[in-house]
Amino acid sequence: MSDNFFLDSNICIYAFGIDNKKKQKALDLIISSQATISTQVLMETANVATKKLNFSQEKLLLSCDYITTFCSVHIIELSTIKLAFQIRKRYQYSLYDSLVIASALESNCSILYSEDMQHGHFIGYFGDSDIDKCLRIVNPFHFL
Repeated sequence: MSDNFFLDSNICIYAFGIDNKKKQKALDLIISSQATISTQVLMETANVATKKLNFSQEKLLLSCDYITTFCSVHIIELSTIKLAFQIRKRYQYSLYDSLVIASALESNCSILYSEDMQHGHFIGYFGDSDIDKCLRIVNPFHFL
């Protein structure tokens, strides 16, 4: 596994919020050059920014450009969806959380930063290849 990590949409949303401690932590993660997001995370972030943060179309596009300037973007494929079904069955996460986890695994990330999932939980994946993957879920705001 690499030192790369995956960001859940709630982390990206905090980058544009009003909680200064969480905002700074989220921004630090985004600009680290080690972060990956998925197309799902980008769209969930845009949805919340529009509905709850009242972003204009222009501000929404600028925010998406900002995130994707620093983060790698994992495109969700059929393989990602199938892996999400396996993760959901094994770990009982929601389908959308399982899709985030699957995207993180396919992106070879060792950490998934999320405020909403179980802090400290390890997800093991033993695929068809010789490479076994393990992902640790971390709440980056746990000690704030």
